[in-house]
Amino acid sequence: PNMSVIRKIQSGSEGNCFFAVTAVGELLVWGENNYGELGLSKDIKVVKEPTKLHFNDRVNDIVCNYHQVSVITELITAPNGQLYNDLYIWGSCYSSIEYTPIKVDMSHLGFVRVKSVEMGNRFIATLCRIRENTVLCTWGKGNRGQLGHGDLNDQPIPKIVNSFLGHLTNVHRISCGQDFMAATTELCEVFVWGNNVNEVGGRMIHNSSEYIQVPVKIDLNDIVSIRCGSSWIVALA
Repeated sequence: PNMSVIRKIQSGSEGNCFFAVTAVGELLVWGENNYGELGLSKDIKVVKEPTKLHFNDRVNDIVCNYHQVSVITELITAPNGQLYNDLYIWGSCYSSIEYTPIKVDMSHLGFVRVKSVEMGNRFIATLCRIRENTVLCTWGKGNRGQLGHGDLNDQPIPKIVNSFLGHLTNVHRISCGQDFMAATTELCEVFVWGNNVNEVGGRMIHNSSEYIQVPVKIDLNDIVSIRCGSSWIVALA
């Protein structure tokens, strides 16, 4: 395949598989396929050269984390004029290993425009445009409150995090750790939820429960960007 114009490149969580999005919206994959990350077939163990993974629409973005891979396709105009796109996932997903891309069914939410996607360990979070609102949807493993739905239950399909509905400003950026999340709003506020205690005893919020089940605002101001690692958070002011 022609790799002369690469728009984005990503590596898998262990650095043993690789993904490149070209300027014309093709996705190229290569490396090891231990958890189905390449999306080609269960029978393929290693791909030594960049190989095209086929999608019906152009690939707009790709994200890899915790042996999962997700792809956002380009915007499509529906017959009624609304814009939407598709989200595909594969690899070590919520309840199984998916060896080829599967389209996430978000039809229960209406016409959804996926703006961004992040992944933790067996859970997924997306920022979506639904009508005039930007909403946060999460699904997958929820045993430590990482989904933000007010419980410790798993969620098999995308569900809107209600805590942000009616908030004065939209969620602007999101990031997933292994079993927790962080988000910033357009007013540069910071919210966190999920597992509150890391392996060395550090806490996101002191004097709080072990599992934070809904987003909680923390005392940080003027934060423009935030990223989570497996057990840490870094913020840029």
